[in-house]
Amino acid sequence: MNVDTIQIHFNTKYGTKIDGSSSNVEFYLPLIEIPVQHYIYLSLQNIFIPYSFYNVDSTNNKLNIQIGDTTLSFTIPIGNYNAYQLQTTLNTCMTNLVFVYNIITNKFVITCNADFSILDTSSCLKILGIKNNLTSLDKIIVSDGIVNLLNKMCICLHSNLQTGNISTNDDKFDYTVIASIPVNTQPYSLISYTNVGNTKSCLYSNILSYIKFQLKDQDGNFIDLNGCDWSCVIQLEVYKFVE
Repeated sequence: MNVDTIQIHFNTKYGTKIDGSSSNVEFYLPLIEIPVQHYIYLSLQNIFIPYSFYNVDSTNNKLNIQIGDTTLSFTIPIGNYNAYQLQTTLNTCMTNLVFVYNIITNKFVITCNADFSILDTSSCLKILGIKNNLTSLDKIIVSDGIVNLLNKMCICLHSNLQTGNISTNDDKFDYTVIASIPVNTQPYSLISYTNVGNTKSCLYSNILSYIKFQLKDQDGNFIDLNGCDWSCVIQLEVYKFVE
């Protein structure tokens, strides 16, 4: 079997950013066209992404509570938090409630001067360790789950290409994922990934002249890199199956 290999080095600094976001960027390439009876396999060889996003962002920073007939809405300032920093911020922002973090159980104990409910319209339930719409007992709510500030467990590299890979998020099949990169470093460091197993996907296409990349989290939300750029190397392998 004959194999020809092409590597393409991408740097979002030199791409076209859609709506100014480096998590949604497109590149125009010199025309790559192969004859029939050949197939292009694509693989992500490596990728380097700055850990410049926050664990509390616009997707998970809303808290809605009901006290009597009054509904109150709070917005947690965007940023990177540990549990104690989140406790301090919540107590500063929300004069109606008192938050106490229990490091032994990894839960929040929330008290108020009246019985209250935390509504499931809140987007911050996961980081507070709350799984359901909770109503206080004797003016106290204790997290029914555990505090989880790992907002981004992985970064999924999507493209406009049909790779044959399958994502089942939200019961909708998505065939555009090239790779999933684990977030296993500390904030403000560098996330890196190398394809040590030479995992690759068939493109089922004989022409390539344009590619769009999108960086999304495990839930399909765009990653906000706060203006930082990232880079990767994509490898194309052209296989000839018929002599």
